[in-house]
Amino acid sequence: LRRPPRILSGHIVLLGLGKIGARVLARLREYDIPVVCVEQDPDARGIPLARDLGVPVILGDVTEDGVLDAARVHRADALLALTSSDTTNLEAVLAARTLHSGLRTVLRLYDDDFATAVYRTLRSAHPDAVTRSRSVSHLAAPAFAGAMMGRQILGAIPVERKVLLFAALLVAGHPQLEGRTVAESFRADSWRVLALDTADASARRPDLASTPLDGERSELLWDLHPGYVLRPRDRVVIAATRRGLAELLATGPQPASEPAAG
Repeated sequence: LRRPPRILSGHIVLLGLGKIGARVLARLREYDIPVVCVEQDPDARGIPLARDLGVPVILGDVTEDGVLDAARVHRADALLALTSSDTTNLEAVLAARTLHSGLRTVLRLYDDDFATAVYRTLRSAHPDAVTRSRSVSHLAAPAFAGAMMGRQILGAIPVERKVLLFAALLVAGHPQLEGRTVAESFRADSWRVLALDTADASARRPDLASTPLDGERSELLWDLHPGYVLRPRDRVVIAATRRGLAELLATGPQPASEPAAG
């Protein structure tokens, strides 16, 4: 295994060469980004890959003195802490930031509650920094939901470590919506009706997320009056959490459209 050159700078320090670390290493090298790896296990999955790619590797515990120095972290552009241990990753990032205060860091945390606490603490402690936190399972959820539900899912927006889903639903069969006003149908932290498709049922677009074809109409009314009573034949666009949308679908009719490929 190669050792990092003494004059190395502007590189990325990659901590952890397990399944995730090995895939990240391969992608970084595809873009010719200089990398120095740190791994405690000499039999880790990514060690042979690092050897084949000629990537410098430091074998040792990142929490021990001198390991980050050997990886030239004080001259690095970023640190990716991707081991399977939340505490190791957090300790490594905090230690690296003491050596290089302007270091950009990516921190992998498995425990969702712990990750949320770390994110909010860092955001409060460094209000001027660009701090982001993403949950892989939450980000992947819309793709799975879209595959199962077809054209109902219109899109998704990550919000902190959660995802806000946008979906098109027929009101019929949903007791939380049917016969209620727009204001009455709202449920905090679950769903909100955003718009009403005013097109005739025979002329509606089957997929509101697609570009309209000839003969298809989409007349979405976004400025809905809070007192408007939702009728069974209405189709509405809602914003919902994963749990809220799951609750709506559990009590409503099954989607008529075919599941999307993939």
